[in-house]
Amino acid sequence: MCNLANDKLTVADMLNYAIQDEYLARGEYVAIMGKFDETAPYANIKKSEDKHIAYLTELFKAYIE
Repeated sequence: MCNLANDKLTVADMLNYAIQDEYLARGEYVAIMGKFDETAPYANIKKSEDKHIAYLTELFKAYIE
């Protein structure tokens, strides 16, 4: 884990932190839906997290690879 107060973060550091946060958020909504058998509004929020992950994946391709 990187120190977010560090002013020497690279683009890779920032993208890694961002995508980890999106995966954690997505996992929370998946767990809630699984535990409580509830989809609304969690399925829509999960879809948003999926989109965020897809966008970040494209940024990885553009800036890191």
